[in-house]
Amino acid sequence: MSGYVFRRCGCQNPDTGKQYGTKCQKRKSKDHGTWWGRYDLPPGSKGERRQERIGPFSTKDDAESGLREAMGQVADGAAAGQCRDLFGDYLEEWVAGRRTLSATTLRGYRSHIRLYLKPGLGHVRMCDLRDRHFEELFEAMRQIGRLAEGARPSPILRRLLEARPAPNNSKRSHSAATARHVHTTAKSALNDAIRKKKLRHNPAKYVELPKPRKRRPLVWTDARVRTWLETGKKPAKVMVWTPAQTGNFLDFVLDDDHYALWHLICYKPLRRSEVAGIAEHDFDPRVGQLLILDTHTGVEQEADDWGDEDWDDTKSDTSQRSLALDTVSNEVLALHVRRQQHRRGELDDAWAGSGRLFTGPTGAALDPEWISQKFERFLTRHATIRRRFLQDEWTRERIRNTHKVTDRAIDVALAMPLPPIRLHDTRHGAASLMLAAGCDITIVKEECGHATAAFTRDTYQHVYPELARHAANQTASIVPRNAKTPKRMHEHVPTTCSPTDKTDTNPDPVMSVTAGQTWWGGWGSNPRPTGYESAALTS
Repeated sequence: MSGYVFRRCGCQNPDTGKQYGTKCQKRKSKDHGTWWGRYDLPPGSKGERRQERIGPFSTKDDAESGLREAMGQVADGAAAGQCRDLFGDYLEEWVAGRRTLSATTLRGYRSHIRLYLKPGLGHVRMCDLRDRHFEELFEAMRQIGRLAEGARPSPILRRLLEARPAPNNSKRSHSAATARHVHTTAKSALNDAIRKKKLRHNPAKYVELPKPRKRRPLVWTDARVRTWLETGKKPAKVMVWTPAQTGNFLDFVLDDDHYALWHLICYKPLRRSEVAGIAEHDFDPRVGQLLILDTHTGVEQEADDWGDEDWDDTKSDTSQRSLALDTVSNEVLALHVRRQQHRRGELDDAWAGSGRLFTGPTGAALDPEWISQKFERFLTRHATIRRRFLQDEWTRERIRNTHKVTDRAIDVALAMPLPPIRLHDTRHGAASLMLAAGCDITIVKEECGHATAAFTRDTYQHVYPELARHAANQTASIVPRNAKTPKRMHEHVPTTCSPTDKTDTNPDPVMSVTAGQTWWGGWGSNPRPTGYESAALTS
């Protein structure tokens, strides 16, 4: 790689109108013309020579300094002539080369690129990316679903809306968490560009975004259920059932073929991909143990020679864990396995043989999204039965025939309202139930698969009011008291009185009492001095 500096001027031949260039007679003067630099770029795709020119500079020293800087950028792969790749093209190339990511993470990256990064900034050259580009992108994301009526969307906002699926592409707004996830994807892609010498700095690194609100689980108390029944709105995004509500749900789904699955997720803090990925041989009914070693995300992976496309790793190393089962849960799962083995014998060669503990009718692995959808259908059916019977005055027979449910399920639905939660909220509910039952925080942390007990405590310790009330009672019980709270404490005490009024003073005060005593000497142990009231109170 070579480069050089030269001086040239803009003087023209009056006869031809062309510049003199190096033949100008005034070039010998130090103040005439300007200095420029020229340097070689890496060869083109066909091996052709490529050069770049920089300038003008007022002095030769400035030109040589600029040339050194430009050639240094070429060595780092960041020259403008080399950095002609568009950001959108680079993102497609980058995500295609990510071989070590899980299928779920890869799907998230591709979604961020398809919906936000490529439509918004895909047309910008890599070397032209600046902080303001990403600030404009996230401002446009914030306006989705929030644009004032009659306001004209910006060009970048129109591109984002066109990339979203119709017909509600302009109505659904984004949370701060979504913006941060997109920001993380952009930073990761540009950091790789720096490592590959395609950029010298990351323009998305210093973009400031609002901190997402931390959503702690809230329990469906009676007051919150009443508000939900009146307004139809959930108090928070993350809600958990009380023990009574959890039992009502399990009673309602008792006749379902996958009852063992619903039972397990209500008693153990599991993710849906973990439930779908449990291997049948990882359940040992003899010792009541369940191993969580694999997951099934339901995302199709590209077949390669590096791994098994049917079994996915857990979310983290700490997510691989062993769960101890109570007697009832162990019996429920054991009965489920026996029934599944019976179906396998009936279908014989038609059995899919996925090796999962929970499967479809033919042995195929369950899609985690299907589990979520069926869970939501149960909650909808529960609410519909109540509405049909209590408001629409349907008969039991009509409900039974329309919704294909038993009288027992109707009785369960009518017993109490079942407020809505997400499937993932059962994980929060199971952890909260363990704490409410008095389980040690370390055991709850291990069953949740958390890295630290501090995270578990911060997330779940406050969920059930019973926990706080029990802790308050325990705190009060350790303070010894020799006397019960006297009724006199609740009697009316006059706020104003004359200096000579001593009606509220014990006529027989306890003697031998000194200031600073560390024990309670009884009523009158600290008598009020005569004339203590100020003139403002007695005038």
